[in-house]
Amino acid sequence: MMGKLKKLYFLYNECMKTSSPRQDLAAMGILSACSLAFEIIITRLFALQQFHHFAFLVISLAVLGIGAGGTFLSLFPTLFSSGGAALGFSSGLVLTYAVINFAPFDSYAVVWEPRQAGILLLTLLALSSPFFFYGWIVSSMLDRAGEKAYIPYAVNLGGSSLGCLLAVGSLSLLSEEAAFFLIFSLSLPAAWFLGRTHRISIKLLVLAACFFALVLLVPSGLILQISPYKALSQFRLQPGTSEILQTSDAGSRVNILESPSLHSYPGLSLQYSGELPTQTALFLDGEGPYPITAVDPDSETAGELADSFPGSAAYLLRPDADTLILQPGTGFEVLLAVASGADRITISTPEEQVSDLLLGRFAAATSSLYDRPEVTIVPHSDRGTLQSSQLYDLIIFPLSEPYHPVTSGAFSLSENYTLTVNTMVEALGHLEDQGILVFSRWLGTPPGDSLKTWIMLIQALEETGITQPEFHLIALRSMRTATLLASPTPFTEMDFSTLRAFLNDKGFDPIYFKGVRENELNHFNQLPEDSYHRFFTAALQDSRETTQNYPLNISPADDNQPFFYHFFRWRQTPEVVRSLGKVWQPFGGSGYLVLLLLLGVLVLFSLVLIGIPLGKYRSAGSPVSRSFLLYFALVGAGFMLVEIPLLQQFTLLFDKPSLALSFILFTLLLASGIGSWFVPRLTNNLVLFALPLLLLSAVALPGLIRLLLVRSLFEKVLWSFLVLLPTGFLMGIPFSWGLRYCEHEGSGLIPLVFAINGASSAVSGVLAALLTLDFGITQTLYSGAGAYILAVVLISRAGSFKQARPQGS
Repeated sequence: MMGKLKKLYFLYNECMKTSSPRQDLAAMGILSACSLAFEIIITRLFALQQFHHFAFLVISLAVLGIGAGGTFLSLFPTLFSSGGAALGFSSGLVLTYAVINFAPFDSYAVVWEPRQAGILLLTLLALSSPFFFYGWIVSSMLDRAGEKAYIPYAVNLGGSSLGCLLAVGSLSLLSEEAAFFLIFSLSLPAAWFLGRTHRISIKLLVLAACFFALVLLVPSGLILQISPYKALSQFRLQPGTSEILQTSDAGSRVNILESPSLHSYPGLSLQYSGELPTQTALFLDGEGPYPITAVDPDSETAGELADSFPGSAAYLLRPDADTLILQPGTGFEVLLAVASGADRITISTPEEQVSDLLLGRFAAATSSLYDRPEVTIVPHSDRGTLQSSQLYDLIIFPLSEPYHPVTSGAFSLSENYTLTVNTMVEALGHLEDQGILVFSRWLGTPPGDSLKTWIMLIQALEETGITQPEFHLIALRSMRTATLLASPTPFTEMDFSTLRAFLNDKGFDPIYFKGVRENELNHFNQLPEDSYHRFFTAALQDSRETTQNYPLNISPADDNQPFFYHFFRWRQTPEVVRSLGKVWQPFGGSGYLVLLLLLGVLVLFSLVLIGIPLGKYRSAGSPVSRSFLLYFALVGAGFMLVEIPLLQQFTLLFDKPSLALSFILFTLLLASGIGSWFVPRLTNNLVLFALPLLLLSAVALPGLIRLLLVRSLFEKVLWSFLVLLPTGFLMGIPFSWGLRYCEHEGSGLIPLVFAINGASSAVSGVLAALLTLDFGITQTLYSGAGAYILAVVLISRAGSFKQARPQGS
């Protein structure tokens, strides 16, 4: 297949002829749409195959590839025809899918298997290849347009915004693999527009038809191979396992499997001797299993089971509770609530696919759990559900994600807006006077997950005006899990008496409650050292000192830094280096440090991409202002330093990274295209005055997002679009504004500044991810707005724009 594509590529490159301006713009629009759709779909493929969507990396590689296309155009302007480059783009799509599927990178083995470094490099190059050819075409069209470069630039941005809609639509209707093949089929007409050679057009039509057939029926050999370390891959190896369903939407893929070996009951008392009900395994993007438990909630088995989990202490302390369950997963916590006698149960629906399955195909297996009269399903995310005025006796935060090691920051990049101090404060405000928050977390050595949650609860209580949180908190543990209780009113002696009886009856150990005795600690689930009690007590005495001195980063996560699993500290570096390859984690346990390595690699590539054409340009006796070149670097950095944190902020609103990515790219690119189109009508002073308005978005967006959490999807999209439209409009001005002065600075300068802009954007994409981790989303937005303002001020003071005002400005 690849040999035929290569032959076709060279043949087509020879046959392509000059196309008309309208055909150029049509091809630009098609390729721009396919390029952005590919960006979004590849993040879904990574989310399925690996352990993260890596949106920031995909965006960085995209702009790096585009910049490389500009570099090669400036060095070898006749290397490709436009039609040949368009076919190169399509071929790059096929190459990318072939590499990630048939030579997948193994992030776990990279430390002890040297060839994985080569596979990683091959993956990065393959992923960049479509954007290289796309960048060649865009740069050449901008160069040919001269002072009217804002026109193809506007078409580029407008087409890109439509690509976001194309990605969401295809992912909503098709599998991720089929959506990918659809994008390839749609990219081929661009080569036809740019060439119009009859013989080649027929071949392209046949090729497009062949790949469109793959959209309708994806062969088993082309289905994406997921990492062998993902829970789904390992579960498939269990004897007697059979897969009964696979379905997907724009945000996630669901796989459901049956296996006689599944018994997932984390936290269950070791003293439980009853029957374990049959379970069916559900996986989301390959992670799980999330068990669908087949038992009647009214049965004796369900009652005995519910009494044997640490969280059932809350139902003993507050019987007949009006209960809210966030992140209900596959309904196991709902089952426990019904069996524990909760009076009313409200559940959020962050995963509609799961809720639909429990209401439909698996309703009988779960005894119509979600159709019970006491169960109410709220059509909102966790945070959206907390925006109502309803008060509850219990608000449950179940153990809704699989265990992850936390010592190296390997999972730092995952945003989680449910596990933040802001969520805890909102939840405390939705409790009745005697109400209780209930958190179930994994235990680890040293304490990480559970201790961080404990410190966040302390801060949340303090933010609500409670000065002695030690009277408002309880913590207990099983062999593998910790259960944390927090109340806006102090727990009473009667509560402690009830708790002691429960602990002794079920064989659980207290970690902390006011008045706990030394002989009550570490009694049933014995540890060589009960470090949990020591650290939890120290946190109550001085949470800030405990946080600062602890070996892991247990600083509270909030909406500005919603990275609950970011446990890395710089002081860990020697230990992480020593443990490379000795822990069962991605990148050998060096997760956070890999970001720095990746940043260094991108900086090196960017310097090469900029240095070669810049040296050639200067050696030809064409001087260019440093301020002018720095201007385009700052504009590229500013765009990414705004785009990446906006993506992370809007993950809270849309609850799924792929939807947030699609919306942010659609809005910013469409609005930027409009801004680019209006450049001839704008004056320098107007631009200088308007760009500081970018700073207002950083201030206003968090409040707006909270207001929209309870709105319908249509309202969320509409109001967010209207608010982001001015921001995107302003972001589209500086690059197009600068292009109009390239002819004054020197001929043939556009490919060079295009390469500089792309290289700067590539580096800033990874830099933005690091900045949001360590400083926060809002601070990163400020830095992006500052880059834009500095760029405009710098070039204006240099006088370049004042000396040559193009006609019509």
